[in-house]
Amino acid sequence: GTLRDNRELMNKYSSDIAELNKQIETHSQDYNRINKDYEKYKHNYETKKQEYDAILGENSMLQSSLQQTQESLSKAQEDCKLNDEKTRASNKEQQNMKEIIENIEEKLKVTVSLLTQKEDEIKKLQN
Repeated sequence: GTLRDNRELMNKYSSDIAELNKQIETHSQDYNRINKDYEKYKHNYETKKQEYDAILGENSMLQSSLQQTQESLSKAQEDCKLNDEKTRASNKEQQNMKEIIENIEEKLKVTVSLLTQKEDEIKKLQN
């Protein structure tokens, strides 16, 4: 009976092994499918990360460009303010010069008038 028991065991083992092999095959297919999905997701992730990093870099460049523009604008506004002040000062100077010239012209007129009077007096005295 031992030989028959052995044969039955062998058959049982064979069918167990066949069942295990079938399970291994199924697991292997599942693993391959999951691994393929994983590789796809990993690739998508890397692509998205590169896009994200590129956008971050662009954003950083834009921010620094914006900051430079704001600094330029501030400087331009400051320059304009200074120019306005210079213009006002210059206008005031011109106004002062104009008044000085008018005063001198007025004095000249008075002087010319006085000279004319003196000349008239001298002519009268001569006659």
